[in-house]
Amino acid sequence: MVPERVPIGALASISVAVVIIRFRLRPVSHARDAGMAFGDSLFSCHHPAPLCDPGWQPVNTLVIFSGLPGTGKSTLANRLARELRWPLLCIDDVVGEIPANPGVEFWDSKVAILLDVTESQLRLGLSVVVDSVFMNTDRLHAQHLAHEYEARFRPIYVFVSDDKVWEQRVTARYNEMDNKDVATWERIQHQRGHFRDWEPGTALFVDSIHSVEKNYSDVLHFVTNENVPLQPVADLPWAVGKYHA
Repeated sequence: MVPERVPIGALASISVAVVIIRFRLRPVSHARDAGMAFGDSLFSCHHPAPLCDPGWQPVNTLVIFSGLPGTGKSTLANRLARELRWPLLCIDDVVGEIPANPGVEFWDSKVAILLDVTESQLRLGLSVVVDSVFMNTDRLHAQHLAHEYEARFRPIYVFVSDDKVWEQRVTARYNEMDNKDVATWERIQHQRGHFRDWEPGTALFVDSIHSVEKNYSDVLHFVTNENVPLQPVADLPWAVGKYHA
């Protein structure tokens, strides 16, 4: 059978329609390309964060940032969570308004909530970054959770070796934020008297006297390096919800 001839006028109409359709689809194509670019930047080696260092593969990991207020641990924790795309759990988001004279029971209850949420993330097989003071045996609970869910445990202790610099930073932060719940230098020194020293070799020690860039580079290497010579936190008696013993 020989197909009938299509009138020239109809062919012209079809051509115009095709041009219009291509013109209208062009933004959609750009949107698709933009989506691909976003995917590439997030999941490939084009991402600016050093996720694709040779030989590194994501492993279920629990990172805890420990240290007294005003030492700069939140700056490092925020950046690590953002660049690795890991959930960030912060004690400040759990505490809310601090009462006039908070006792040990108040703080223990808040830490218990924080670690309960941490366990929920680990149960899902997610890596987690936790930002808290980790005064005492709450470190043991975190270590226990990492072992229970077969996650790598990466504790990081952040401090300031120069008290004068530390006090200046704390005072400047308090004046800038104008929030009564922000720790004063006096309150921090009170906490300091109850803060249990980290034993050498049980955590990465980060001195905030150094630049943020240097410290973050050390943190990232510590977290993503599979072979880290790390001693376990001393196995002291502890109970869930009793962390300031």
